Amino acid sequence: FTHISNSDMIKNKLNRPDFEGIVDMLRLQQGCKITIFARENKPGEWKGSIRSTQSIPILSLAHRLNGGGHKNAAGFTYIGQLQDVILLVNEFLSLND
Repeated sequence: FTHISNSDMIKNKLNRPDFEGIVDMLRLQQGCKITIFARENKPGEWKGSIRSTQSIPILSLAHRLNGGGHKNAAGFTYIGQLQDVILLVNEFLSLND
């Protein structure tokens, strides 16, 4: 799981295209079963991508985060705080350990 806040994006003059493919690059790490990248589009709005290996379906996690997609590739737009996103991810991981 990695993320970037809206304030860091502004401070570093980054735009949405700068993050294309990051979640797929993270997935290349050996032993990685789930990768999540979230960026804060505007304060309190988190847009994210989730990828997983075949053995871990992540669609239910995407639904918890107000998103959708496929069994092993999904996305979300969550309105709230980063801590809430992390809590929901940790709950999902504890149920799928």
